Amino acid sequence: MESERITRENRINQKLSLHWTIIPNKAVSDLSTLTAHAVEKYATLTGPDDYALFVDGQLLGIIEAKKLSVSAESVLEQAKRYAKGVPQSIGKWRSYKVPFLYSNSGELIYFLDVRKKSNLPLEVSNFHSPIELLNMFNRDTLIPELWLKNSPVQAITKLRPYQVNAIEALEQAIIQGRKSMLVSMATGTGKTFTMVSSIYAKTYYNRVKSNAVNQSTINAQKLDKFEMPLPPLEEQKEIVRQVDKLFALVDKLEAHYQNAKAKVDKLSQSVLAKTFRGELVPQDPNDESAEKLLERIMEEKAKLASQVKKGKKKIKKNPEKEGYIFIDIFLF
Repeated sequence: MESERITRENRINQKLSLHWTIIPNKAVSDLSTLTAHAVEKYATLTGPDDYALFVDGQLLGIIEAKKLSVSAESVLEQAKRYAKGVPQSIGKWRSYKVPFLYSNSGELIYFLDVRKKSNLPLEVSNFHSPIELLNMFNRDTLIPELWLKNSPVQAITKLRPYQVNAIEALEQAIIQGRKSMLVSMATGTGKTFTMVSSIYAKTYYNRVKSNAVNQSTINAQKLDKFEMPLPPLEEQKEIVRQVDKLFALVDKLEAHYQNAKAKVDKLSQSVLAKTFRGELVPQDPNDESAEKLLERIMEEKAKLASQVKKGKKKIKKNPEKEGYIFIDIFLF
């Protein structure tokens, strides 16, 4: 079984060394000189952590490492404890003094941004680089969140009520920090138009990705200058014309469907009525009517009962045969 030390040396250090300089805690004399360093066994009030990530002298992240056989996600709780006990801090988010936490067992890496209470642990493919970590720290999400809240989806024309609900649910998930969402819509209900209508919000917010690595930064200044690229006016008009044409076609198809469905419903009732009236198939005029057949059966039944009662002849009834006669009466 691989030990925790071997896991750190052969697995975790290899991933970290792609972007970080790994140094032991005893080699640190001035934190301000740490530009892109992962400090091993950095001392906290609750014990030494496995790695402390410093960018431009700021402690931005803590990594808790375990051996390969340990679940990486459960180890985040230990990283949280260290984040509450660091001696120097660049801020405080509830009881945490470090904004970004990681847990790793050599393969899976879990990441948590503790600045927002609603954020959940996220599995990422690798540790963030120093510039990515700094960009995330400096990113102000308040402005785009307010923009999403104050920009009603209903302002987008041609959206149907269920499409509005889908986009609003997507935006709410983005604000809550979700990194992946599934929208389920039936064929022909406008999935493409729904997704295209939600692209502006997702692009503006710049937070929808399958993982948190290699995200470009958008700060408040850039958000103020954000412009949505649009095609020439004539092309916009043509797009609207084509969309209106397609919507008209959809409405026409829906009307045809409803009309056909109503006819099928009436046909089913008509077939059932004809079945009971004996009109479903051609009838033989020589056949006796159902009333006469029923009368004859009752007479035969009474005759048999009389014979049994007098003791002249005992006949064993066949319930199954009588049952079939009963069914035949209703079928024919």
